[in-house]
Amino acid sequence: MATAETGREGGVSAYRIALAIAIVWAPALLVMAVVTDHTAEYGHKLVEVIGSVYWGYGPGWGPGLVGMAWGFADAFIGILIIVWIYNLLARGGKSCCSADRAPEGGAES
Repeated sequence: MATAETGREGGVSAYRIALAIAIVWAPALLVMAVVTDHTAEYGHKLVEVIGSVYWGYGPGWGPGLVGMAWGFADAFIGILIIVWIYNLLARGGKSCCSADRAPEGGAES
C-alpha cells in the first residue's frame, strides 16, 4: 500500500524531497545575505537579484531571515509541484485516482 509519505506505486516522496531541498536552500540564502553584508564585492549582485524575487531579502541578518522564510516556502512548494509532475509522468500519465486502477489490497474483482 502506498502513501503520500512514501510515494505512490514506486514513485518518490514529493514531500520528503521538497522538504530536503527547502532545508538546504533556506539557510543558504541566510548565509549569502550575511556574507554579502561583511564583504565589499562578494555576492552583492546575486543577493540583489534574489531580493527582486523575495520581497525584503538583502544583505544582513534581518533581511537574510526574511529571505530564508520566503526561500523555504518557495522551494518547498515549487519542488513539491515538480516531483508531483514527475511521479505523474513516471506512472505513464495515469492519475492516482484512475477508474481503471485495481482496488487497494488485492486483484481486480
